[in-house]
Amino acid sequence: MFLYLSEISALLTNIETLQETLCKRQPVDFNLLKQKELSLIEQIKEVSSQKFDEEEKQLIEVEKQIEECEIAYAFWQNEYEEAQEKLTQVTNNLSNLNSYEANLKLMHEEQIRQEEDKLREEIVKNIDRRNYLQKLKMSKLNEKRTKK
Repeated sequence: MFLYLSEISALLTNIETLQETLCKRQPVDFNLLKQKELSLIEQIKEVSSQKFDEEEKQLIEVEKQIEECEIAYAFWQNEYEEAQEKLTQVTNNLSNLNSYEANLKLMHEEQIRQEEDKLREEIVKNIDRRNYLQKLKMSKLNEKRTKK
């Protein structure tokens, strides 16, 4: 943009210089002066047009790059969201597995307690049975002694 303004400024300076030169000469052909001025104005328009076209091309290129970046961002955003969903699923699965493991452990502990209780009952029954048998044996022995 600065280059564009400096070129216009240089052309305007040329116009002023031409006008001054032409005014110093005698006789002045204003038609010729007007034609040169129009010619310079045309050159200014041409330079302006070229600069505008170049800037427009650059702008289009930048817009394309922005669009590509937006597409890439959308793609990676989608990838990120999918990864987040998978991470959430894995976290939920891990939590479920931990709960399942804890429940299995509790069930196993309960089963062990029940088996221990059964074994205690069995032991008590066996002790009671042994005591009964000992009493019975003692009573038979006492009967035999009393008979003698």
